[in-house]
Amino acid sequence: MTAAAPQPKPARTPSPAGSASGSGPSSSSVTMGSPSAATASGATAASGPATGVAKRPLTQPATKPVPAPAGPPNARPAPRNTPTPQLLRAWLALTVLGLLAFTVLGVLSLANTREAMSGAGASIDQLGRVEQVRTNLLRADAGAAHLLLGAGGYQDPLGEARSVLVEAAAAAPTDASALAEINRHIDAYAAELEQARVGRDTPAGEAALIEAGRSLRTEVLPLVDALVDQTSERVDSQTQPVSLVPLVLSGLFTLAALIGTAITLALRFRRLINLGLTAAIVLVAVSLGIGWSAIANANIELHQVGTTETAVFRASALARGSAYDARAQEALLLIQRRSEPQAQQAWSRAAATTGIALDQLPEGLAYDLRVAWGRYTSKHEDLRALGAQGRWDEAIRDALHSDRETTGGRFEVFDRTVTETMNQSLTTSGILLKRSLALEVGAIAIGIAGFLALLCGWLGVRPRLREFT
Repeated sequence: MTAAAPQPKPARTPSPAGSASGSGPSSSSVTMGSPSAATASGATAASGPATGVAKRPLTQPATKPVPAPAGPPNARPAPRNTPTPQLLRAWLALTVLGLLAFTVLGVLSLANTREAMSGAGASIDQLGRVEQVRTNLLRADAGAAHLLLGAGGYQDPLGEARSVLVEAAAAAPTDASALAEINRHIDAYAAELEQARVGRDTPAGEAALIEAGRSLRTEVLPLVDALVDQTSERVDSQTQPVSLVPLVLSGLFTLAALIGTAITLALRFRRLINLGLTAAIVLVAVSLGIGWSAIANANIELHQVGTTETAVFRASALARGSAYDARAQEALLLIQRRSEPQAQQAWSRAAATTGIALDQLPEGLAYDLRVAWGRYTSKHEDLRALGAQGRWDEAIRDALHSDRETTGGRFEVFDRTVTETMNQSLTTSGILLKRSLALEVGAIAIGIAGFLALLCGWLGVRPRLREFT
């Protein structure tokens, strides 16, 4: 039995709108063997099947970087920035500014210190004059009382007080008005003392002496004490330490500018030492040390004068004046020839003030003065005991005589000792405040060093600047 041959499928006729139909074959499907079919077949082959593996494009192989030839093993890296004239001029401007500031402020600081020491010396001398006026007035009061007892006098201490007033007015014109007012009251006081002298050995003379003493303590001495306080305040303000800040800050700024310039030149020009800048740094450092040392030493001396010598002088002057006050009250007690409680109380107050003043002195100075004052006060009690026994003539002789073991003699020992202490403190203050040579040398050194450092700095930077011109 023979198998039937398969029947061929009939060809499908393409739809006229096949290109637009979503289900029909593409219009490129044509009968095999036609030119369009060949073209379509070639295009399909060229693009490859839709689901096949894509072919890689042809690329050239990557080239490896060629390493740079190695340099010498110890070669320095080239600087990142090329040095510029602007940078050098900026450092030079800072250096010049610092040197000018250091020179000006250094010289001014030393000059101000010297002026402070000179002003403090003048004020301490004026304080000594005013204290001398106060002491001489109390000496005159005691002398007038002793004159009524038959010995002594008031003309010499009163004349000294007036001459010192004239000297003080010439030395300090700012105190002239206060000194003129004191002198006017002294004239009135002197007139009252003259009345007491004329009426000696009479109740009128005793009354005039008492009135003169009252005027002295209520009208004249308060004016003198006010001027003493005013002058002391001036001394305190002028003995304050001078500030080192302007000198030190300007010096450090100048050194920083010079060192910064030297480091910049060393890094950018491969030169470790610049002779000009090195010389400028040394000059500024040395002159800064000289100036600092001069001002620091001056401050030590000002401190010693303001806190030690002035205090010693004021305490000893107060002790001496109060001692003469007590001496005047003692004479008044003898003039009245009775144990007057009021006169003895006045003596006790003056003696207590003297003791308080002596306690303000350093122990090394106060010991001898306390001993001398104690010997006088003990003799005063003996004098009172003589008066209590009615032996007034003997008591008066003991008060007026200057023998070493009498009341008058022991007082003179104390007066001589305390006067030496006053004069020694004034002398020491004058010596300390006149040590201005170091300040003058320092000012000259800073001025010269500033000029030379400026010249050396310019000579050190100028060659580097010329390399760019």
